[in-house]
Amino acid sequence: MRFYKLFIPLFIFSLLITGCDGEGSATENKLSDENLKASNLNNYVKIFNVLSGNGGLRQAEESYLFYDVSKSSADKDINYPKLNYKYINELFNNLKGVKSKSELDVAGKDLQVKIEALEKDYNDFNIYYNSREYKEDNLSKGKAADSIIKSHFRDAVSSFELFQKYLDVTYNRKKEEELDALKESGNQYAYHRAVALYLSEKLVNLYKTDDDLKNKEKNKESDNLAEKLQKELSLLNIEEKKIMSKDKNFTGEISSYLTDFLRFYRDFRSGGSEGDFEQAVMIYNNMAYHFSH
Repeated sequence: MRFYKLFIPLFIFSLLITGCDGEGSATENKLSDENLKASNLNNYVKIFNVLSGNGGLRQAEESYLFYDVSKSSADKDINYPKLNYKYINELFNNLKGVKSKSELDVAGKDLQVKIEALEKDYNDFNIYYNSREYKEDNLSKGKAADSIIKSHFRDAVSSFELFQKYLDVTYNRKKEEELDALKESGNQYAYHRAVALYLSEKLVNLYKTDDDLKNKEKNKESDNLAEKLQKELSLLNIEEKKIMSKDKNFTGEISSYLTDFLRFYRDFRSGGSEGDFEQAVMIYNNMAYHFSH
């Protein structure tokens, strides 16, 4: 199964920290509970980004299951899947304690435990498989641990799905708050740009795998999002032209990205290939990386 790697943008938060000279009161030296939550949310988003899509958790599970170790033989080539455990551990270690634990915090802690179990399996079996040591013991060590490794993957995927559920709720609430603040600021260009990015983000995130591309309900929802995105693109284009009339160096490059994004999406929906949707995902990821803020 093909998994789509989607980049979820981070939030920009104003954290209350002291200057380089170390001066400031005890209160100023400490992050507020609310800012700790905000900082943690960015780390949760990063954890989601590294564990989702191509190269993520579900693909690692599918890669292991592909070899069907319990029924395999030592003459077959078997490679053990790897996640970016070093980076994932850094992200979990960057999480700071807050006074009240949300459902997302609890889910994140459970996910950390499940990932630790996968990392232990990797440390125990990476060399065994990838150096072909299993050919020396006729795969006996691998077969003995196969059911446990499978259960660890199942537990981790289940935990990740719950984590994603609570992250979606928190993330979308924060995103709506950001959009409201931008709207109230009066900066119409920044507002319509942010809304357009958010709509394109919601659209691509409906599809996690190639199987989702055939889901009628998801397609109906994505078509509605595409229609809203088209309207935002028109409004954004108006604001860009206003800026261009005053600033000759302003290119309005994001409109080109959004136009291409919609073109490839509609090509896909009008009978095109999965490759058309992959192009839309690639364009979205570039937009999210370059134009999030």
